[in-house]
Amino acid sequence: MEENINNTSPAAGGEQPELRRVLKLPTLVCQGLAYLCPACVLLYYGIINALTDGNFPLALLVAGFAMSLTAFSYSKMCREYPVSGSVYSYTTNSIGPKFGFIAGWTIMLDYFLLPMTCYLSCGLYLNVMFPAIPIWVWIIISVLICGACNYFGIGISSIVNNINVILPIAGIIFTIVAIAIFVSHGGGEGTLFTARAICNPETLQVSTLMTGAAIMAVVFVGFDSVTTYSEETIEPEKEYA
Repeated sequence: MEENINNTSPAAGGEQPELRRVLKLPTLVCQGLAYLCPACVLLYYGIINALTDGNFPLALLVAGFAMSLTAFSYSKMCREYPVSGSVYSYTTNSIGPKFGFIAGWTIMLDYFLLPMTCYLSCGLYLNVMFPAIPIWVWIIISVLICGACNYFGIGISSIVNNINVILPIAGIIFTIVAIAIFVSHGGGEGTLFTARAICNPETLQVSTLMTGAAIMAVVFVGFDSVTTYSEETIEPEKEYA
């Protein structure tokens, strides 16, 4: 804690203590992507694709459009209030402390439920790869690894997050390239691109599409985590622009 907090104090210099500003834009972006988890979309593919009758990409686009409006709002608030606290600080400063209190506890549900989903998914997938090791053991191992990274500070966490972002993106790119090569050489019966893969008019239903989009919003939740690093970011007014 001493490494993350400046030595200034109200008694010594009349200033409030604040976190050290050590994060730059590339690391900040990776922090947000690590929370979003680029490969997370693959976790829900089977469920949402079945729910929307094959219109998974369209559901993802609808959710992305809706969440982008919130992201733009966060971007503006970050420049106005470059402090930690995310939506709690923004609501408190712009509307009032009572609404800020409610918003703060509401966003806490996000920070509780998303890690639980990630740990459970990690346990389920690793158990498939290594059936001899129970799911709960993988969950405990994952929690301990994440706890250790956080214990050693934002520096170590940022390095681990960078790795967690780069590897999944590289894996996704490799998979896409491999599929493109396979199809272009006559493999399978598909084509490289078809509009029906995004939206199939024959099976499209607005009700199921919006339900799927509402669920897929969870894939975009996490960009707000970037705003919690405002006090640890160098020139946050510039970087969050």
